[in-house]
Amino acid sequence: MRRFLFAGVCITSMCASSAVAQNLSYHPPSVDVTLGANRGAGGEYFDYAGVAAALTFVRSHSGHGISGVTVGGRAPIGHGDVCAFDESRTRCLDRFPSMVGINPFIGTERATTKVSIRAMIGPALFLGAGDGFGGVVRTDVAVGVSHIKFVVAGEGGIDIRSHETLGLGTLLFGFRLQ
Repeated sequence: MRRFLFAGVCITSMCASSAVAQNLSYHPPSVDVTLGANRGAGGEYFDYAGVAAALTFVRSHSGHGISGVTVGGRAPIGHGDVCAFDESRTRCLDRFPSMVGINPFIGTERATTKVSIRAMIGPALFLGAGDGFGGVVRTDVAVGVSHIKFVVAGEGGIDIRSHETLGLGTLLFGFRLQ
């Protein structure tokens, strides 16, 4: 049922972006390639810090309304046999889970020839050690020439699973190709 809900929200998000367009200036499609750091929250885990990577695809658009999809992942930094005990000191806790997220979104963009600022929101499907469904909010700033820009992005997300709710915060750096 969750997957059908996710598909319905994705289709609605993509269609709604056409209705949001206000200004008729043309913006070509773009791809952001980013890497960075991630911090998780929630659940009974240890080692909440991690590394993250994401690809963000934005469709060509006229005006300020945008739509697209982000595919990204996160993994813990530490590896190896480490036992961090729970509060009762009877079992070892797992590391915060690695996961891949698929996030279709709608949003807005304000751009000049050198600077672009975007804000996006959408549902998310998280796959990995226990699948979940939630949402992601992303903002980014890109600076550079018309076809390649340096990007700084921040994301916040919530992953609702059958037995717990996890929070995610990510800071990413990379490049935008248009």
